[in-house]
Amino acid sequence: MPHRVLAVALVLLTGVLAACGSEDPGPSTIATPGLTRTTDVDGSPTVDVAPPGGTTTTPKDRFGGTPRVAHYVVESVGPRSILVATVGDSLTSGSPYFDPDPRNRTLIRGEADVRSQWQYWMARARPGTAVRNCGLAGRRTDQIAGEVDRCAEGAGALVIQGGTNDIAQGRTPAQAARQIRRMARRGKELGLTVLVTEVTPWNSKIPQTIPLLNELNRRIAKVAEEEGVVLVGWFGLLEDPDTPDQLARKYTVDGAHPTVEGHRILGRAAARALDRALG
Repeated sequence: MPHRVLAVALVLLTGVLAACGSEDPGPSTIATPGLTRTTDVDGSPTVDVAPPGGTTTTPKDRFGGTPRVAHYVVESVGPRSILVATVGDSLTSGSPYFDPDPRNRTLIRGEADVRSQWQYWMARARPGTAVRNCGLAGRRTDQIAGEVDRCAEGAGALVIQGGTNDIAQGRTPAQAARQIRRMARRGKELGLTVLVTEVTPWNSKIPQTIPLLNELNRRIAKVAEEEGVVLVGWFGLLEDPDTPDQLARKYTVDGAHPTVEGHRILGRAAARALDRALG
């Protein structure tokens, strides 16, 4: 019975991104000065360029076939020193104000905002860093794992985030942690510097979620220790000091996803963790 209740909660969690207006705002509404659109040789749009550093690319040219998601790259000023691949759920994709796939950005009510990505702030904190956003809203860790190889092409580091949707869909913390371990091992096999993030608080009205998320974070920390990868401690950064295990209102849009300021805090923490990982 609790699993059914949690599954219903997922609909509420992922429905934020799907809320849309009656008009298609198109890519020109992305809230970044100087946005331009480029086209492929056949005239089809392939890249959104959002100076000073942001590109959306459809991976079919690199990987073959039609992708399930586009990849958005945020790049800071300066010669590129490292490309960081990031895989995860809606927290990584940028919900509810951003999505790496331009098709999904047309569903956002109002203007899409590139700052609604922790990767944007991670890149800004490390000159020369490019961060590839391969987030997939609503996905469990077993689904996120399928994106690792494609997202990691050409990268030097991999950040793995996920697990909240596993809990929302009735999976156990152990099941989610196994998939995170699987992704961490795959990243190491690919020769990448690997980081894994804690899940952030979720202001769910279902009491069972709190101990499950806390258990998941303990398991993620164990994965990081045993696999020799770096843990990015996120949970406490956005936590309400007066209401433990809950997102502070000033840092959340809807009780599940961060505000731009919340993303800034997470991104700077990820940048510090990458510095530790690279030594």
